[in-house]
Amino acid sequence: MRGLILSISVLLLAQISLFAQANNPGDILPDRPDQTESPDILQPGFVQIEGGYTYTHIKYIPDDFIKFTFSVNEVGTLIRIGIFPSAELRIEPEYQSIKSTISFQNPVFDYRNEVSGFIPLRLGTKIKITDEDKYIPATAFLFKASIPEIASNDFQDELSTAEFRVALSKTLSERFSLGVNLGAEYGTYSNSTSGLYTMSFSGEIYKQLGGFIELYGYFSEGYEPNHFIDGGLTYRILNNLQVDLSAGTQYSDDVSDFFIGGGLSVRLPR
Repeated sequence: MRGLILSISVLLLAQISLFAQANNPGDILPDRPDQTESPDILQPGFVQIEGGYTYTHIKYIPDDFIKFTFSVNEVGTLIRIGIFPSAELRIEPEYQSIKSTISFQNPVFDYRNEVSGFIPLRLGTKIKITDEDKYIPATAFLFKASIPEIASNDFQDELSTAEFRVALSKTLSERFSLGVNLGAEYGTYSNSTSGLYTMSFSGEIYKQLGGFIELYGYFSEGYEPNHFIDGGLTYRILNNLQVDLSAGTQYSDDVSDFFIGGGLSVRLPR
């Protein structure tokens, strides 16, 4: 599968010059900072870089004798390359630093560990299925997979992970819209398949200032579903430059966690 992904990527990159257009791409439409991917496709010949930092703190106490604590620093980038009018190439490098602590109560002692490096590089594509039309939402298909060998030693895996989504978006008014993702991922945390969903309500608050609130989650057979809520703000500085800030938490009685992050998205001139 890795060989197929690389071959497709090379072929898609070779088509950029053939499909370059002089159209005005309009205002930048990043896929960050929410978890909901939009159906919008980057126009052929353009490159868009969406990067940011996220800090996550997780505390899990299964009983009175042990406590798990994790602090995760992530620096992630999504590179979007417009290939065809209805398809784009997506490249996702990401650096992580993870500090973990296991605290025992009887006897009392802590075990600490820290790893850092690049997680496996992810390659993918987004393909537009249909534009919005009256009662029909704009729809796109997304697929991505990891390349285990392209990673730091501490993060190399034996198998690839894969994810696919169907992204839907419907305009609610001149200022607001609703985005929904439905999909599945394989091998993210184990060699099994889990489902995912996202639902994001977003819109323009004032001129270049936008915002969103979102629900999303993951579910798999034999495990309790994990549900999250987050929200954030975006500010478009230029028509090709936007900054963002977001934060969220998991809805759970057993796990206490939160995350906060910020980033910048830029569409490079053609």
